Amino acid sequence: MDDALVSLARDFSPHERWELISPAPEPDPDPLRAIEQLRRAHPDWSADFAAAVATQRELGHRARAGGSIPPGPWLLTRTGAQQSTHLAVATRRARHLAAAGAASVVDVTAGLGVDAWACAAAGMQVLAIERDPLTAELCRANVPEATIVNADATEIDFPALPELAQLPEPVCWLVDPARRGTAQRIDGTRAAPERDPDRWSPPWSFVEGLRTEHAWVAAKAPGGFTPAPHWSAEWVGIGDYVVECAVYSLPMAALQHHRQATLLEGFDDGTDLTFPVDDDAAAPVGPLAQFVGEPHPVFHRALPALCAAGASRVSASSNWITSGEPNIPGVRWFRILDTAPAKGLRALTRDRGIESVAIKSRESTAPLGTWRARIGLPDGNRYAVIIARELPEVILAERN
Repeated sequence: MDDALVSLARDFSPHERWELISPAPEPDPDPLRAIEQLRRAHPDWSADFAAAVATQRELGHRARAGGSIPPGPWLLTRTGAQQSTHLAVATRRARHLAAAGAASVVDVTAGLGVDAWACAAAGMQVLAIERDPLTAELCRANVPEATIVNADATEIDFPALPELAQLPEPVCWLVDPARRGTAQRIDGTRAAPERDPDRWSPPWSFVEGLRTEHAWVAAKAPGGFTPAPHWSAEWVGIGDYVVECAVYSLPMAALQHHRQATLLEGFDDGTDLTFPVDDDAAAPVGPLAQFVGEPHPVFHRALPALCAAGASRVSASSNWITSGEPNIPGVRWFRILDTAPAKGLRALTRDRGIESVAIKSRESTAPLGTWRARIGLPDGNRYAVIIARELPEVILAERN
């Protein structure tokens, strides 16, 4: 283990630790210079301890700016900070579990402890399992309210674990598999680890196994994951991204639908925006109307619900929708100016006096650079060129 980092976790009170790792106003961007400054200010510090403090200031500043850790003297590792659950999502999940009546949570893949902290803050008792010794030590410092066990959850004899016997019922088992790795699938394919549940750690089969042994299991999966029908699910978006798919073995009273897509802070007043997800439903396809809309990525699974408000998909395989009224929330709307073959785009934009344009080419097989060279205009915000699957022409539009 990293002795200096362990010292920060064990030898300092939370207040003392915060005094050390809280940068003011922000950490030096040059790590070597930051260490030198600390050693000049604290000549009794070792180089390793100064480096540990400088690293914690850097990681903590970045994590707090991104809203991914709770307030206070959190200790981080680079890998743990990258893989940690977003604080807003962890808080939302913990509130769902508490509202459904969970008295305790067994977090079998605790990491640095964001989910454990959120569950404890929501009033539940928490038993956190973490297999990496250093990460377990940091989790113990980050979440003193939880009971931390340093072990591999896939190898524990849980019925014999005394800490488990002390938890009040009902208990929810929470799993957040790590999704990074290089091992190939057993079938020899090279799918990215995040997209391959067999290569998660623990694999999704472990989560399914927990479900056969315990009534209440919750898990975090990547946003592109589609669980089996027996799981309730909520795909959660923040900003411009789908941050995760939260799955539950029992219905959650706080969820509006068995399966739903939610954009956190979807409105200007800070409230969330939710649409139901029906895997068996299909959104209607219709001709281009006056407006074309770009749904938030989290709502790609909820297109039938969006279109029920008076829109249709521009094609059967596209995520773009079209409507005569730009009144569906969770959608970035553009007013259609014209359509044209790709070869006519340069002339079309020149004739309209357009000097810059955004290029929406996610559904194109050609890279963005190819489209940028073809159009010959710099990036802009007011106008957009939209390339949608199966449409024979591209769309020139103005942001609504």
